[in-house]
Amino acid sequence: MTATTLNAKSLGTVQNISKSKITNIMVLPMPTEDSDATELFDMLGVVESITVTGFFSSDTISATKDLMDDIDELADGTQDDTISFVSDQTGTVAVKVQSVRSSWDSTTRTKCNYTVTLVKGV
Repeated sequence: MTATTLNAKSLGTVQNISKSKITNIMVLPMPTEDSDATELFDMLGVVESITVTGFFSSDTISATKDLMDDIDELADGTQDDTISFVSDQTGTVAVKVQSVRSSWDSTTRTKCNYTVTLVKGV
């Protein structure tokens, strides 16, 4: 079993990995016609995203925060190059970070839940 990593940084306990593809079909309805006359064009390419949910947990809030900060820092507005996402489900994939969301668990103060959305590309 391969450890799930993003830019060689551990993603802690991964609970779910999901993928989605958006085909960007251009829809051109024909004036005065019903929907069966609608023109469909597949000329804008495909966008694939990977969403990872999981959590970090450690002995102290500070240690958990450091783990979460490693992931937060990847979405810093200067993503010139892709980074590697590695998991058993996807293999190694070149991605950029689209979003990072995190929330601290109110019952276990040293646990931080996260959702990271990645976009596959070059």
